[in-house]
Amino acid sequence: MGTGIKRGRLWWRLYGASVLQILLSTLVVFVAIQTSVQPIQPLLDSHARYVAQEMADHWNDDDRLVHHTQDAAAAMGAQLTVRDNAGRLRAASGSVARNWWRPPMVSTMPIVVDGKPQGTVVVHTYFEPSWVIPLLFWCVVFLFAGLGSMLVARGLVRTIQDVARAAHALGQGDLKARSTVEGPDELGQLAGTFNRMAAYLERTVGAQSELLANVSHELRTPLARMRVALDLALEGERLDEQALADISGDLSELETLVSEIIATARLDVAQGRANGVLGSMQTQPVVLKDLMRASAERFASRNPGRVLTLSFPPDDTQVQAANALLRRAVDNLLENAARYSEVDKPIVLAANTAAQGVVIEIKDQGVGMTPEDLERAFEPFFRSDRSRNRASRGLGLGLTLTQRIVEAHGGHVDLQSTPGVGTTARVELPLVRHTGPLT
Repeated sequence: MGTGIKRGRLWWRLYGASVLQILLSTLVVFVAIQTSVQPIQPLLDSHARYVAQEMADHWNDDDRLVHHTQDAAAAMGAQLTVRDNAGRLRAASGSVARNWWRPPMVSTMPIVVDGKPQGTVVVHTYFEPSWVIPLLFWCVVFLFAGLGSMLVARGLVRTIQDVARAAHALGQGDLKARSTVEGPDELGQLAGTFNRMAAYLERTVGAQSELLANVSHELRTPLARMRVALDLALEGERLDEQALADISGDLSELETLVSEIIATARLDVAQGRANGVLGSMQTQPVVLKDLMRASAERFASRNPGRVLTLSFPPDDTQVQAANALLRRAVDNLLENAARYSEVDKPIVLAANTAAQGVVIEIKDQGVGMTPEDLERAFEPFFRSDRSRNRASRGLGLGLTLTQRIVEAHGGHVDLQSTPGVGTTARVELPLVRHTGPLT
């Protein structure tokens, strides 16, 4: 079957306008014809009166009455019917052809013989319009067609010009440009689609500008510290171990920043708008228990002395994932938990199966987050006042990257937190669906 063209509101609007134009044109011409008949009626009555007088002269002679009726009918181009007072037919002529543009005309006159009514003659004909009527018809058709088309075109052009104006403004860099057109028809849907596109572009460009500003801010501090240390070294001062450790830490911070920015950008490119698809990235069934063990070992090496409690899912629990990326998401959540909790507070890494897949939870007993901070927790470079007061070395990209990774795997991540009590990060992932590269 062919798809055809969907007949939406705009199609019916144009179709209805055309039909209305035709109906109005026909109505006007019909009224004009009916009105033009009125001056002709007295003339028909005069002819009928004359025919009635002629019939009175031949009333008692049936042959001459019939012959005269036929002659009068032929001369007038009409149908004549003669009846007596009892309703009996005395004489009649043939019928007259008609068309829809020829309105009927009837005149009935009494036949009076010696001062007494003896019967009636009925003259039945059709008004024959001249060439003026067709000309009038087409003039009216074109008039209504022109007026209707002008009104419809005016609305269409006004709508299109509004969208074009907004598109031109957007193209010139006005990211707040929007169309003011609203409505349920196709043009309203077009304007709504444009507005959503413009809003998406505004958010995207704004996020890029914010990203550039935040990256510049984050780079400035470690670069400035390293520059001071190098200046001191150039002046001949010997750098102690603490200064070298600071430089090493600054380099690690820069490396982490660049790495997370690149990873986030690659995920955005790979994911695109595919709603949780990793594009061409290689994925495979990953045993969740093994992934958790690897993350726990890395956590122990980076946070010696910290207590990490593990709760594994069933041994055969698997997820379809890019192993390194998913482990990075878990590592980021564990690092956050360690960064914002005291050293003597244990951290829990647990996983289990659920109705829709698997759930991974990372719980800490740290400073927690306010409801206001939770709303912005996944924004790039966001760090709450509490985290800043702890002088943490976090860059504010860990949760952003974690969210990108989880959503690219078709999952979801959220946070539950209470200030002064702690935070729980919950990652939901689907079970194994298929193997090999996703395209």
